[in-house]
Amino acid sequence: MRKNIFLIAIILCSIFACNEEDFKTYHGGNFISFLSDYKTDSVITSFFYYYNASEINLPIVVQLSGTPLKEDKKFKISVLEEETNAPASNYKIEPEYVFHKNKILDTIRIQLIKTEDNILQTKAFRLVLQIEENESFKPGQSQLCRKKIIFSDLIAQPEWWDDIVTEAYLGIYSDLKYQEFLKATDGEAAYFGEMNSLERRKLALKFKYYLIENPVWDGYVQITVPIN
Repeated sequence: MRKNIFLIAIILCSIFACNEEDFKTYHGGNFISFLSDYKTDSVITSFFYYYNASEINLPIVVQLSGTPLKEDKKFKISVLEEETNAPASNYKIEPEYVFHKNKILDTIRIQLIKTEDNILQTKAFRLVLQIEENESFKPGQSQLCRKKIIFSDLIAQPEWWDDIVTEAYLGIYSDLKYQEFLKATDGEAAYFGEMNSLERRKLALKFKYYLIENPVWDGYVQITVPIN
């Protein structure tokens, strides 16, 4: 009987010890991280996508792990200097950002700047951010507490120009076609990826009529779009 009581006591102590440890882990603080592994996933953008813009307020999503906030709290992001080759004049990081209450995901804006020396037209530059610990938050998992941004002012196929856009709206991508698309739409084409299907159709038709009135040849091929 005494032996059984002793075993029960050990089991109960183990259970309470585990619960206490779980409690410490769960209530050990709130953590902030980015959404993807910075070693395998980068944010890539170009000023070429933003017609005549000298600044880009790039949206970056961050996530909260822990207890949902009952009030807005500030967190800090810094530049990882040893992995960054972008000139400091080409970006701006705020001293603090705000994670808003009752949210699990929130969005901050990183300011990218096109300077008059046009250095961004020479190559793509890398900016690596990291989340810093403060009185309100700790960084999340190591692979998620950094974010790599690649930016330039070079022409390149935007991510939104995918198979659907190729087949239904604009046809096969070329640098010249995209330049003409931007020209024909006074820069609206830069936001094609954010548009719904009706807005995309309207803009693609505008480009089609522009090409009918102003034929453009890319080498030996006349630029056309498949939208009807």
